[in-house]
Amino acid sequence: MSMVRRALPGDRAKWLELVCEVKDSFPGLDMESYAATLARNIARGTALCAFEGEELAGILLFSPRQRCLSCMAVRPGMRRRGVASALVSRMLVLMPAGDVSVTTFRAGDARGAAPR
Repeated sequence: MSMVRRALPGDRAKWLELVCEVKDSFPGLDMESYAATLARNIARGTALCAFEGEELAGILLFSPRQRCLSCMAVRPGMRRRGVASALVSRMLVLMPAGDVSVTTFRAGDARGAAPR
């Protein structure tokens, strides 16, 4: 079972490492812009990390104000272990009641049809 918590500034390097590992799933990703977005989300408590032991297994960014899951990724070797479910469950606890939109894929990316 994954342990999920809010991201801390010290998680930034591991987080960006994971994003680099899965960046091919996010066409057009601008790492400089993403790093700035990550810093803002960590500061406001809207960045979640899932750990299996000491290893960062998954990440999630969300906006309670916009009721949106904006980015989620799970390390390829740790998929199908409940990491994504644990991240989403924790996000829903922190989110106001109501519908949540998902914008984890850019518009027009066929891989985003199911999540949206």
